[in-house]
Amino acid sequence: MKLLHMIDCFDLKYPHDQILIARGLSERGHQVRVLTSEFDAYGSQAYIGESSIGSLGIFRKPGIRIKIPGFKKIHVFFPFDSVIKDRYDAIHVYTLFT
Repeated sequence: MKLLHMIDCFDLKYPHDQILIARGLSERGHQVRVLTSEFDAYGSQAYIGESSIGSLGIFRKPGIRIKIPGFKKIHVFFPFDSVIKDRYDAIHVYTLFT
């Protein structure tokens, strides 16, 4: 299957559920793409661009961090480009702010 995971913050240094799901599906032969912001788990800027780990494709897009009263700082990014125009069998969006 061709799968897209939209995640506000994707940091491979920590085994969060979204990382484990994306990696596990990729290891099982699915074509998995992650669309995420430029921020790591602590809100530091990682980089903008495309990379891959095995068959897992990671696309980092520019984003902003905003503080909403009652929430922690959130990461917002704008995924409107050719990555999202591709056809996918399923798209998994992890957060409301993605």
